[in-house]
Amino acid sequence: MRRPTCPRKCLCGRIAKDLRRRDEEFHVLDEWSLNAKIYEKNGRFEYRDRPCLVLATGEHVSDLVDLTPNERKQLGELLPRVHAELLKLSHANNVFVLYLNPTREHVHVHFVPSYTEDHGRRGQVLMEKGLPPLKRTVPSGLHIARAIVGALN
Repeated sequence: MRRPTCPRKCLCGRIAKDLRRRDEEFHVLDEWSLNAKIYEKNGRFEYRDRPCLVLATGEHVSDLVDLTPNERKQLGELLPRVHAELLKLSHANNVFVLYLNPTREHVHVHFVPSYTEDHGRRGQVLMEKGLPPLKRTVPSGLHIARAIVGALN
């Protein structure tokens, strides 16, 4: 049984629509998409200077308990693989993997690279919006997401 698509008001639905419009929505395995993290600013979606990634279910799933057995299996395979590839490709010291879903809107996992200049910013590292711009050049999240999806598919 197919699940309903994301409601129009749902942020994930608006982001997916914008990524499709840009031809920057990358599907991995059967059930998931892996994309560079984008932010809504003044009614538009923009990328950040940090290569943060978001792994999301392809269909609208509001909570982890609602994942199908196949989605659970694929999530278990994807978490360590995406973590390892992002760590390597982003030249980060570490990668934080976060499941944040306070409103139970859509299952998605954030991958946030942490760099030397981030040390001492404990809470801010978890919410990448609070981190300052990097003082180094790193590959874009879009470039890294494309490379990881290419390696996984």
